[in-house]
Amino acid sequence: MRARTLRTILLVKAIEESDRTGEILPFADRADATRAALRGGRSQLAARARRLLRLLAIRYPAVRHVGGVLEGAGAYVAPLLVLGILLGVALSTLDTPRRVNILAFPLAGLMAWNLFVYLALIATARRTSGSSPQRTPHAFTALLARLSRWRASRWFAHSAIFNAPLTEALRRFEADWRPIGRPLLLARIRRLLHLAAAAVAGGLIAGLYLRGIVLQYDAGWESTFLGPRSVHAAIRLIYGPAAALTGIPLPASREAVAALRWGAPAGGADAAPWIHLTAATVALYVILPRLALALMETLRLWHRSWRVSTPDSLDRYARSLFEPGSGSLAGNLIAGQPVACEPSAAARHGLETLLRTALGRDSRLEWQAPLRYGEEEALGPTLERLLAHPMDCLILIVSLAATPEVENHGLALVISREALAPGAGRTRLLVLVDESAYAARLAGDPALAPRIDERRALWVRFAAGYGLAVCTADLERLPASPPADHPAAEALRRALAGSRA
Repeated sequence: MRARTLRTILLVKAIEESDRTGEILPFADRADATRAALRGGRSQLAARARRLLRLLAIRYPAVRHVGGVLEGAGAYVAPLLVLGILLGVALSTLDTPRRVNILAFPLAGLMAWNLFVYLALIATARRTSGSSPQRTPHAFTALLARLSRWRASRWFAHSAIFNAPLTEALRRFEADWRPIGRPLLLARIRRLLHLAAAAVAGGLIAGLYLRGIVLQYDAGWESTFLGPRSVHAAIRLIYGPAAALTGIPLPASREAVAALRWGAPAGGADAAPWIHLTAATVALYVILPRLALALMETLRLWHRSWRVSTPDSLDRYARSLFEPGSGSLAGNLIAGQPVACEPSAAARHGLETLLRTALGRDSRLEWQAPLRYGEEEALGPTLERLLAHPMDCLILIVSLAATPEVENHGLALVISREALAPGAGRTRLLVLVDESAYAARLAGDPALAPRIDERRALWVRFAAGYGLAVCTADLERLPASPPADHPAAEALRRALAGSRA
């Protein structure tokens, strides 16, 4: 799986698992995304996550930046490249104001450092070949990785000021992504360091040419320990490839080298050819190898980004969403079973509207024949028939006008719970209390509200005694097209969130 795809899925997964009430990501949006993914065929989990992430980005623009924050290296690209160029320019000024020492530190030191890096990379590659692909990052790479994690933690802390629930989900996502994204982050940092080293070399070349434009330079050498013979050999070793490439001749003899020594009668030579040789040498020994190494890291990063291993928890998450009867309401196949009541046509229409509002337009409610008072034992065969096919939710509809009784309502709850138990909680079981008849009976009564509240509390305690979720609603008086955040729809979503049988 691609890294970006996996990152999107893990982000949505963390939000769903943290947002139990649907405050951040409403349950209706989740159900709509699941149905759309099922219709899409391939890559269902990725398609669902991308759809939900688009909705999240509209409500919470901060989620657009989570990936960039966790990748980390992008924040340091411009500063390190600019710093590298400035460092290179500064190195070019270490010589005396009007002289270019062809053996001086700016060139020799830069080449020595990069040669050391190349040898270290070769040794590391040989040591890790044939073993685990994990590489221990060197000190500066590890430092930048720690800075990236610190920057991410500061970003999360700052976002908590504006949305604490979302921040909790983002922290959960960061913990899930960190072991997966760490190799990618280290590869980005290594690539950046190679580019920064090339920038130092480029700054050195730029500094030499800029100073050569406005100043008259002489090139030569001086040394306490080296003589013309040694310097001649060193020059051929250092500048030989650049001379062959550019066609600029090197001193042909020891005498010619001796003439370049400061203090000799000639006292050096024109610096322009040596600046060209220095630029070509730096390009051959530093810029081109560093760009090649950056390209290798880019290819390695691309390869790893296309072949990221998925965590085991992702399989369980996918099964909970897409397996038939998994309880996720993926297909919104819902059975409505009236118990000791007969909902009116208006109440039936109200429940269907409420389900479409809370869970999505494709929600389908299959009404069952009302279970008459005293006929609770007949519920067993009905449930056996219903459970022969995948079903997401069973809603037991009771009336607020009735007083809950253990012998009747309680028996129906027990039979339903035991029938759904073999499915290991894959089908949700919800008790929905219809307030319509009771509210109509007490119409005009000034004590209506307190008495309805007392009955609601009575039914909630009764259902809770059987370990079941309960939701109350005046089904006959719902708006024709209630908004997605209607209190009854929010109450139904919260009840469904804890309605495993």
